[in-house]
Amino acid sequence: MGCLYFKPTGFREAMTNQFKLFCQACLGFRGVKAVATIVFVLLVFTLIGLGQLMSIDVAWAETGEVASAPLFELHCAGCHPSGGNIIRRGKNLKQRALARHGYDEVSAIAALIIDGKGLMSAFGDKLSPEEIQALSQYVLDQAAVNWKP
Repeated sequence: MGCLYFKPTGFREAMTNQFKLFCQACLGFRGVKAVATIVFVLLVFTLIGLGQLMSIDVAWAETGEVASAPLFELHCAGCHPSGGNIIRRGKNLKQRALARHGYDEVSAIAALIIDGKGLMSAFGDKLSPEEIQALSQYVLDQAAVNWKP
């Protein structure tokens, strides 16, 4: 069951007037304004989200340093939220667990990030050496403060 005022036309014909008639007939003038407002708000939020994603890359380029916290959130936090581990509870990124498994140095953590181990994927082909170094240092720094913000 459809709207009596909406008549589909050919693909090549302009649909703007048909759409306006459809919206006015089915939704009323206020409905058209509401739909336009919703579309506008969604567009604004989408642009804001894209801007925030782009600002991460710009921050890295401007400082010449790798922003390790956003990098951790992007690549690691899915399995290691707040230094934990959702796959294997004992293999977390807390200072005690890192020391117990021999990952209490930046080089050891970097090797784990590059090669992976067990269920952990290798990131050597996905991250640059600078990003791997920054992530390794970030993990050690966060472990030292027990992953408190």
